Formats: sequence, C-alpha cells, structure tokens
Amino acid sequence: MDFKGKFIIALCLGGMGINMYFMQKNAEEQSKIAAAKAVLARDQAAVVATAKPAEDSITASADKTATPSVTAPEQTHEIKAGSVTYVFSTKGGGVQKAVLGAQDKITLNIHGKDAIGALRSDPKEPDTTAYKIVEATGLRVVFEGQTQEGLGVRKTFSLNEGVGNDEHQLNLQIVMTNNGTTVHKSDSHWLYTGTAETHNPEDPSIPPSFFINNAGNMEIKPNTSLTDQDGWFSKATPVFNKDFEVLRYGGVMSRFYATIISTKEGADQPGKFWATRFLIDHSGDAWKGTKGADTDYAVQAALALPPLELAPAATKIYDLELYTGPKEFHRLRKLGRQRDFVMDYGTWLWPVKYVLINLLRWFYDLVGSWGMAIVLLTIVVKTFLWWPQMKAQKSMKRMSKLSPMMKDIQTKYKDDQQRQSQEMMKLYKDYGVNPVGGCLPIFIQMPIFFGLLGILQVCAELRGQSFLWVNDLSLPDKIWTIPGLGWPLNPLPILMGLTQVLMMKIMPQPATVDKMQQRMMTFMPFIFVIICYNFASALALYYTVQNIYSLVQTLIMQKFNKDDDAPLQKIVHVPAGSTAEKKKDKKPGLPQLGGGNTSSRGKK
Repeated sequence: MDFKGKFIIALCLGGMGINMYFMQKNAEEQSKIAAAKAVLARDQAAVVATAKPAEDSITASADKTATPSVTAPEQTHEIKAGSVTYVFSTKGGGVQKAVLGAQDKITLNIHGKDAIGALRSDPKEPDTTAYKIVEATGLRVVFEGQTQEGLGVRKTFSLNEGVGNDEHQLNLQIVMTNNGTTVHKSDSHWLYTGTAETHNPEDPSIPPSFFINNAGNMEIKPNTSLTDQDGWFSKATPVFNKDFEVLRYGGVMSRFYATIISTKEGADQPGKFWATRFLIDHSGDAWKGTKGADTDYAVQAALALPPLELAPAATKIYDLELYTGPKEFHRLRKLGRQRDFVMDYGTWLWPVKYVLINLLRWFYDLVGSWGMAIVLLTIVVKTFLWWPQMKAQKSMKRMSKLSPMMKDIQTKYKDDQQRQSQEMMKLYKDYGVNPVGGCLPIFIQMPIFFGLLGILQVCAELRGQSFLWVNDLSLPDKIWTIPGLGWPLNPLPILMGLTQVLMMKIMPQPATVDKMQQRMMTFMPFIFVIICYNFASALALYYTVQNIYSLVQTLIMQKFNKDDDAPLQKIVHVPAGSTAEKKKDKKPGLPQLGGGNTSSRGKK
C-alpha cells in the first residue's frame, strides 16, 4: 500500500476516534432547551422579585466603617446594561449571577458557591465577611465590610460610561484599609471567579474549563483534568493550585461563555490560581434523569491577590476588570489584555484560524448573515484552492492512463517488490507523472478543515443564528426525531455525504488505488457524516457548500480541458555528456568579420 492509502487509513481511524469522543445523543435536544429556558424565566422572575430599589437596598447608617452583624439579612441590587442583568448580593459582596438576555437567554454562575468577586481568605471556603451596600445606582454598587482580622474592605463594581463600552464588562475596585493598631501581613486574599458548566449535560463534547494568562502564556485546562482517581499514566489531581510570575487574568468558561477577572493595562502582578470541580445536583431541575446528569461537573476557580503588608490606617487599592459574557473573538480582542486567547484556537493552527475568523467576520459585516458568511467563506477558500485542485485532477487523470503499463509491471515483477518499485518509478519518470500529485489538495485542505472545525465548534457568534431550515448554526440542524429509536434527523450532514459520493463518482481515480484503498475511499463519505453528524451545523454547511463547489469545478475542468484526453507522450531523456545533448545545447555562433561562414550567417 502506498503513502496515499496509508494516509487515508490514518485519516479514517482518526475520524473514528474523534467520533467516539464527540458523538452525542440529541434525541430530546429541543425539549431540553425549552425546559432550560423555562428555568431561566423562573430565575429572571426571581431576580425581579428579590431585587430591591437602591434606596431600599442601602442600610441607613451614619458609621459606614462599623462591622455589620453576620446575621444581617441579605441585600441585593440589580444593574441592567443592555441585554445583561447583574444581580449583586451582600453574600460574598459581588455578582451573585449575570443573566444574559437577547439570543443568549442564559444565567452565568447559576451554580456558584459564592458571588463572583467574593474575597476569600481560603480559596476553598466562602467569603464570610458581612458586607452592606453603602451606595447603589444604575451604574455602580459599593459594598463595605470588615474581615475578622480587622481589615476594612470596600468593593466598587461599576459600568463603563460612554459609547463603545461593552455591556458584559464591569470595573472592580477593591480598597483594603488596616483598621487595626498593628501591621497587617497576609498573602491569602483570593478573588472568586464564579463557576462554569456545560449548560446541557447531554452534550459533554466540550467540557467546562479554567484558564490562566501568565504574561501572555496561556494555560487552558478542562474540568476532566481535575479528578480524584488515578489514571493509567497519571495521578489524581482534584485541585489545581499554582503560582505565576505575572498573572494577567484568570477565569472559567464553558463552550460559548466565559468569566474573566483581569488586571488593568500596566498593572501586571504576580499571583496564584486555584481551581477544582464539583458535581452539579440536577435532582430538582429540567435535566433530572437525562443522560449525563449524574456526571455533570462544573468548574470553579479563584485567583490570589499579591501579598499584602499594611501599616495601621494604611490603604491598598486594586483596580481590576470583570467580564461575564460570550466568547466572541472580536469582542474579546477589542477589550484587549489578550482576552481573545480564551478562544483556545491552539498554537500550530493559530495563523490559519486567525485568518478564517477574520474573513468570516468580514463577510458577516458585509451581508448581515452568519450562514451566508460561511457560504462566502467557503467559496473564497475553494477559489484559493482551485489551482492545486486542478493540478491534482490532471495528475490523477494522467495516472489513470498509465494503468495498463502499471498492471503489466505488477504482474511481471510480482515476486520482486524492489524491482517492481524501481520499474514503477522509471515509468513515472518516462511519462512525467507525479504519483503523489493527487494528494496535494488534501495536505492543503486538512489545516483549513481542522481550523474551521476548531472555530465553528466554539464560535459564540453563531449561537442562536438561523439559516434556511437551521434554527441554530451552533447546534445540529435536527428537524425530526425518528419515533421509537430516538435518533435525530439532521439533513445537512446527510446532504454533505451525498454530495461527497457524487463528487467521487465524477472525479477520476488514480490507477494506484488498490481494492483496499477503494473500499476506504468508498466509506470516507459515511465516516465524515458520522464525524460531523452531531457537530455544529455550521461545519456541515461549510463542507456541503465545498462539495457542491468541487462538483461544479470538476465539470468545468472536464469540459474545457479536452487536451487531457490525449495519449501520454513518452519523454526522451538524453544522457548527460552525449552527442545529442551537445547538439541540443549548441548555440548559433556570432557572425565573423571578414566574410567567414557561420551557422548564423545568411546567404548574400
């Protein structure tokens, strides 16, 4: 079996491996989503019921430095910014939850063990400081409290004012004051980043993760890396706890959403990061009894502030930024501080993905439809690949013309593989045929395919975006569930497979393809259907449009490249130093003065 056959087999095995990891059951997807929306509606109603006006939320007190009773009732305050509703609580003195509206319709930190921005003395334990709200408006909320060590804490959460500011971002200023009579020293102040979960226990393909940016070096780890059981080649690591020289930001994220606590520009500082996971209790929600509900783990994290040393009455100020929203590449890139790195586009494919996501966004800005943007992106990519595809098809056609001679060589030297290979190479050389020419488009397309796979699977811009019959480009395009079997009917992957089969029918196959390779190539469309069946429909849309384009491209080349049907001409190779080579290389001489005859001089 030649290189191409081995490559196809490796690709198929890799595809089946990917499928085993990513395959999921979508039998009740729409009903579960509807149930989740009902839970969201209940949460939003609870927000309205529990939220108090600013004047009711503030406890009247002339002495703001006094420590309130730990048994004081919880105070809440609500700030609305565009489609985002922030619910603040005195329990933890931070964002109890962020309710995202518009196309998101989801609540972040809904399973949080503490408020986002809670100041913990131990990352594992909740913030026990008794806070009170001392100021609350539509743009900011201020908490004050005092720790058991006599350290006064003032937290201010505020929206950025002005045009162009992001509704998903808050400024967070923490002011610590030593209210004691002795020097305060500590290195155990942890900011809780909240939690992240799958939002759909039946879809564990992209698990919740935590991330750290250490002076530009990004670490992203899924919650599956946190386990209390030893593996075959690893030890149990239920907790992540690590020091960093320059902790630029850290946080948690799900497939489409992230919570990021970041330092401001020019305020890089050393820090520590802690993360662990916990099992979500679904016994009382819409996911009770569904597949994956019993193994649905959320991830939570906290990042440490630098060590603190304060003299009596001295103050330390920390200026931070809090982001709770979708992982949209251009939104995060606009915020700066390398927050777009949470997209996890990888390292070796980063340039490819960067070009593709920028092209995709440019087309969206041009036409206003993400589905049409994917179609236009596909056309541009395939047009870029037209030349190598044309060369590959010509090479495959030339190979097919050598088929009789190749079979003769295989029969003649069937017992001498070395001689057979030598004669094959001589045959290729004599007729100027490249045996691997048909593989060129594969080598070019694979980085693009995997680049698009990485983008379209986590592209938050596609959430809730419809196109033709597809309700959500970030989900499979299920239109029906087969009764009794519970199997979803997703038209786009099926259409993708049919167009791929049709394309293979009209494209010439190289003569070197043996029976084993033919079988593998026959099953390739089915393997790709299985791989992409439960992926985001945006990926199947790209591949379907690509196949249709390839069909048209092949028909055009077959119509206008009639010269490819002519018989192959054997190339005459002239031995080096031979008389024929000397005659071939001999150049006409210059005319000689005085009337001497030369080969370049004409008759008078």
